Amino acid sequence: MLPPALLVALIHAGPARAATITLTDCNEFDTAVYSAGHGDVIEVPPGLCGAVYFSPIVTVGTRITIRSTDGTPAGIPNLRITATPSGGEGVVLQDLELTANTNACTGYTACILDLYPGVQVDLIDVTLRPSSTTGILAAGTSSSPVLVRADGFTASGSVPLISGTHAQVELRRGSITGMQAAYLEGGSILLEEIVHNGTSDSVASGGLLKGVDLDAVEIRELQSEGAKVTEDGGLIRLYRSPLILSDTTVRGCEAGGKGGLLFLEGDGSQTADLERVEVDGCSSGTGAALIAAQGYALRIDRLGARSLSGAGEGSLIGFGSGSLSWVRGEVCGFSANGEAGIAANASPVSLQNLLLREVESLPELLTMSDGQRGLLAQSTVDLEGAYASALVSGGEIELFNNQLRLAGSGVGGANFIGRTGGNHFLSAGLPADWSAAGGDFADPDPGWRDGELSADCAVPGIPRLDSAHPAWDGGYTAEDWRDPDCSDSDIGVFGGPTVDLELATWFGSDDCADGEAGGDGGGDGGGDGLDGGDLVYGGGLRACGCGGGLPAGLGLLWTLPWVLRRRAQKDVR
Repeated sequence: MLPPALLVALIHAGPARAATITLTDCNEFDTAVYSAGHGDVIEVPPGLCGAVYFSPIVTVGTRITIRSTDGTPAGIPNLRITATPSGGEGVVLQDLELTANTNACTGYTACILDLYPGVQVDLIDVTLRPSSTTGILAAGTSSSPVLVRADGFTASGSVPLISGTHAQVELRRGSITGMQAAYLEGGSILLEEIVHNGTSDSVASGGLLKGVDLDAVEIRELQSEGAKVTEDGGLIRLYRSPLILSDTTVRGCEAGGKGGLLFLEGDGSQTADLERVEVDGCSSGTGAALIAAQGYALRIDRLGARSLSGAGEGSLIGFGSGSLSWVRGEVCGFSANGEAGIAANASPVSLQNLLLREVESLPELLTMSDGQRGLLAQSTVDLEGAYASALVSGGEIELFNNQLRLAGSGVGGANFIGRTGGNHFLSAGLPADWSAAGGDFADPDPGWRDGELSADCAVPGIPRLDSAHPAWDGGYTAEDWRDPDCSDSDIGVFGGPTVDLELATWFGSDDCADGEAGGDGGGDGGGDGLDGGDLVYGGGLRACGCGGGLPAGLGLLWTLPWVLRRRAQKDVR
């Protein structure tokens, strides 16, 4: 029989209308849930249940909402949900504070939510305070995954917010302090507009996220500061899980092992796509201040990084089997600690439109294994003060349309092939170990319209060429390799089909070249017909007007809904 208070509420609700049931005793909670009809609302007064040692175990038979009576977070401890309706008709938890105060969850742990296979939960404007052992425990299966969607939340603690197996997790517009967002095996995760404030000293790997065999991982509009782990993957560690990371700012990430930003280990079928990512102050203890990867197709577009420190071969990026494409980016302020910057036992390796400056203790920028193929093009590399012994070594590489300040070091012992040529060496003469290719020349004057770049890496920027300098329209040019305005390629980071003339604004707007469809028709007074923001991304990561650049299928990924992209992502490589 229903308690009198619940019976009165149901009678007044009427048979055709959703009822609002207000609890007066925590012991009514289970009964209220069992008796609720479709669309009913169960209200919990703040302070009624939060400190009570009870462990509600509920089976939800229809779509209901459990919320605070007045919008002030109402505490519910140790909530276990054994079943909810399928098809997205789960339970809504709104304006609640979910806590744990007893070992009542699966495995005799203290968790804030214990979700059984197939359970679907929507969290709206909730406060999440995990215990010292467990946050949300999601125990899904491959045939009955758990679905957790949160929109508007705050979470703090020292353990993963969500852990478990076969969970489909979507976290939007929330803040996470001192903890990982998730540690999942199987399932998928979407993080959007998340503010992440550091991790506890006990986190071994993946300061924000650790995942194994996930179908999809997408993180967009993340702001993270102070991610730190004792082993690998300062921010993210993934095994056999595709990744999309975009529109993200990371301030401070540290790995005691490899991969200050990312550690990725795949089987050769996974992709990792990074677009518009800004990194400031990342380090690693044994290798790769930015990314350590094995068995991934890694594709980077618009990554800016400053104040980095790495150790071990591949002090910037260390790469095993797979491939690497990095187009449009800046690295300023990097200590390589006597190891090669990019170490690649992978093929192909493609580096385009990169600006590298203020480097210390870097013996060589790129080293590849024998038989691997690479490309370094349209880049400005300043190794003055780096004590570099060579620019590149090993493998076969195309080296063209670059501005290179080698400061006494040689170009290196790689086998230079294909389009090699059109390089501007910022010195009085060509390097002693260089056999001049077509269009190569030496001139200490870089021809930058705005003078030398500031040594202050806190002021990012990209130099613009003076039209009277021989590097202007002086690079290797073919029909598929021209500047966006269809003129001959300029030499250095400011030229070629994938040029970004606003490298300092990684999150800036993108438009088309002046006079092109979608362009603004303006000019920058420099005579190149560009206005400083002349590329489009959503339509295919391509330059306007003349084509060239990256493979056409890649940019289409960014126009698909994320749930569809996780499949398409594996097919476009």
